[in-house]
Amino acid sequence: MEPLLVTDFAKALFGSILSWIGNNELFVGFVLGLFGNIWVSNVLQFPRSRLLQYLNWLAHPVRTIGSIVFPSFWQSRAVVKRIFTAWEREDISLYSSQWSDDAIQVTGFQGEPIVRGAILDNFKKKMGLYEGNRTSILIVTNFERLPNGEVLLFIFYQSRLVRKSDRMPVIEEANEIYRIAKKDKRWVVTHNFDHFKGVEK
Repeated sequence: MEPLLVTDFAKALFGSILSWIGNNELFVGFVLGLFGNIWVSNVLQFPRSRLLQYLNWLAHPVRTIGSIVFPSFWQSRAVVKRIFTAWEREDISLYSSQWSDDAIQVTGFQGEPIVRGAILDNFKKKMGLYEGNRTSILIVTNFERLPNGEVLLFIFYQSRLVRKSDRMPVIEEANEIYRIAKKDKRWVVTHNFDHFKGVEK
């Protein structure tokens, strides 16, 4: 009987561990992703951009569950992702559709607020100066759900562009804050604070 009791205890313990992991999948996924990022990047010297692509692929089950449990987070994240996709494709239609009609953007701590028309003009201006925009890093660093149902999404990104004037590559990286709201059954950006550390748009 003793080996059987040990086996039953081991099964019960293993089942409890699996149950806890299942109930805390988002937390477990975050911890594994964090330690995996540190270990692979520093020990194996694996390119960070490729690592993030693999972690993003591994996180698909988490995204699926999260989209049901936290729809406002995943919907708002999808809006920001489409904005960066629009930069890469130079797609003004896709870009403009992510902003509300009364959207406001501020660039830098000393920047003046600009409205939707100027936001789109800046997009066109940058497309005239740069090409080959590729975003290698796009990370959500924080998320807040406001009492009125709107969402604050804090992100960090790094993009590589090429200047049309001299064909020189340029690295752009920044922290941004997006305020995203659901209007007419669509999630759109209402406010954006863009703090550049690299190229100015």
